[in-house]
Parts: sequence; structure tokens; C-alpha cells
Amino acid sequence: MTESKKTKEQHDGIYEWVDSGHGSGFWMKQEDEQMIHDRIPTSCRACNSWLYNWDRSYHLRYGVCADCYITYMEGRENLPAFKNNDERAEYVKQKIAEKKLRT
Repeated sequence: MTESKKTKEQHDGIYEWVDSGHGSGFWMKQEDEQMIHDRIPTSCRACNSWLYNWDRSYHLRYGVCADCYITYMEGRENLPAFKNNDERAEYVKQKIAEKKLRT
């Protein structure tokens, strides 16, 4: 028995039918992968500390929390050219790892 997938498209997105069994079910909105990636997480991608309200602007602009930005990026002239926030987060992760090795 193969399960057929029912979908419908509306003005606010694409919905998928989820079968609950016995002929009943519900429509569930499909999540866009890019939207999931762009959401503000609960913790910093570099240091895993909690993101607070003041960290939102830093995370949206630089991809890391305010502490990581201030400690590892602010005022540095020799930073590489970053294409996106993911590269910035990886750079800060690398710097954190280097700092842990030195101590």
C-alpha cells in the first residue's frame, strides 16, 4: 500500500495533508528551509551561550552574539572578507578553539 501525498497551495504558503488514520487528518503548513535557517536561535552559533534581547541585532547583523562580536571581531583590521553570517560564526568558533588551546 503506497501513501499518496496531498498538497494544496494558498496565498500564505503550501500545505500538506497529514493523515491521522481512519480517514481523518489535518492540513499542516510546510516549512521553508531558508526561513528555518534564518530564524534567530536561542543560543549563539559560535559560543553556545543564550541570546538575550540585546543580542538580536548583533546576531542578525553578524551571525554571533554581542560578546563574541566584541571579543573576537570588533576593531580588528585583519579580518577576512566574509560572504555571510555563517562564515563569521565559523571564524569566531575557530578563534574560540584557538583560545582554548592556548590556555
